[in-house]
Amino acid sequence: MGISSNALDGCTGLTSMSIDMKYWYDRAIPAGLLKDCTSLKEINITNSDYYRSPIGSVAILKGYKDKADYNNLVTGCKNTVIPNSVTMISSGAFAGCKGLSEITIPSSVTWIGEEAFRDCNDLKTVTVCGNDSEGIYIENGAFAGCSGLTAIYVYATEPAKLSTARTGGSSVFEGVDKENCVLYVPKGSVEKYRAAEGWGVFSHIVEMEGNTSIGGLSPDGETFVTEGGVLYQILSDNTASLYSAQSVEVGSYTIPSIVFDNGKEYTVTEIAAEAFKDNVGITEVTIPEMVTSIGSGAFAGCSGLTAIYVYATEPANLSTAASRTRAGGSLVFEGVNMESCVLYVPKGCVEKYRAAEGWGEFTHIVEMDEGTCISGLITDGEAFDVYDMSGRKVRTATSSLDGLPKGIYVVNGKKVMK
Repeated sequence: MGISSNALDGCTGLTSMSIDMKYWYDRAIPAGLLKDCTSLKEINITNSDYYRSPIGSVAILKGYKDKADYNNLVTGCKNTVIPNSVTMISSGAFAGCKGLSEITIPSSVTWIGEEAFRDCNDLKTVTVCGNDSEGIYIENGAFAGCSGLTAIYVYATEPAKLSTARTGGSSVFEGVDKENCVLYVPKGSVEKYRAAEGWGVFSHIVEMEGNTSIGGLSPDGETFVTEGGVLYQILSDNTASLYSAQSVEVGSYTIPSIVFDNGKEYTVTEIAAEAFKDNVGITEVTIPEMVTSIGSGAFAGCSGLTAIYVYATEPANLSTAASRTRAGGSLVFEGVNMESCVLYVPKGCVEKYRAAEGWGEFTHIVEMDEGTCISGLITDGEAFDVYDMSGRKVRTATSSLDGLPKGIYVVNGKKVMK
């Protein structure tokens, strides 16, 4: 007799299992058999020429006894560690697997089957060790429906080929939040992945530092979070840097004063080099008061920019050598039409910005009217709600901003500065 792929559904308390294949007449063990076995730690298979479970793997492999190459992973669970001998992950092997939060696919794997990890909703991190010499092929729907994915680490410098057989476009990552899931790739490989079919759909493709050996290649302990599809890097001093906003499609974008990681607040103080580079769709950007550093090329190629609102009373320094063009102008805004794009600055700060290197290149530097400053906030004596730039309500039915930290807030749909 055989066994159904649903035979162990709901067996979350199962810690060990033994399978004597003489009672199954060596019929197939189905993919997805172990998907609900969140407590499983040990599998023992006897009397089979085709199946085995290596010690510590908590997975079932298929192969041929006479060749000793049990290299096809048929089914796994939350506690599976994929052995280095595995070259194939069967279609549906982990589909719907409960509790699986991370998985490392060793460099020995050259093929990942259709829907292998489909609907693994708890999956947060995938590491694909990769193999540049043999490559890896990933079938349609392999990670489809993995809506919780936040990071994919790929160690191959050459992008894996993704199947496009069904729809003419890859469905490997269908249902993955590609605006907020960060794809990490080896140093020098970002452009390759941006251009590769199926991989280029990720908004944030980040270059990892270090060498190309597994374990040596990493983001060096860096932490990234996403807010509205924009990638922020968490720094070591309770601050954050806007790392990448090239995918922002809205015409107007306001950089939040703070971002959150695991409930902790980080003040946004930097805009990284090339953060908005070549984003021709953005027309207005608002930069909060605490931003003191803007990297080279941060807004380069943003030819659609018509307005920049800056709330810092002291201009951020754009005069470093790295941020200069050959002609002596600022690389930060290279490609922005400095004659038509209007720079709005706080009341009383126009001359400071005119004199500041880089900022003074804007033809039109305009003092923001009183309505943009807390001193000119007019509410006709009525109570109002206050929101921060992340959209979080920080005051309800109040009459003032007293007690709130300095920054930009939204009152009655209008930005105000305290």
